[in-house]
Amino acid sequence: MGTLHRMKALLFVLIRAFEFELAVPVEDIGDRSAVVQKPFLRFQPNAGNQ
Repeated sequence: MGTLHRMKALLFVLIRAFEFELAVPVEDIGDRSAVVQKPFLRFQPNAGNQ
């Protein structure tokens, strides 16, 4: 097994060990229409991209 395969296997094991969740409730996330949609927090719309 080559070094690249070992690195991929290690990353796979490490990533599976974590649990990912949103930092804020889904209801607090909105989007703005522009060239690219940018997420923002609804309770802080002027704080910029989050």
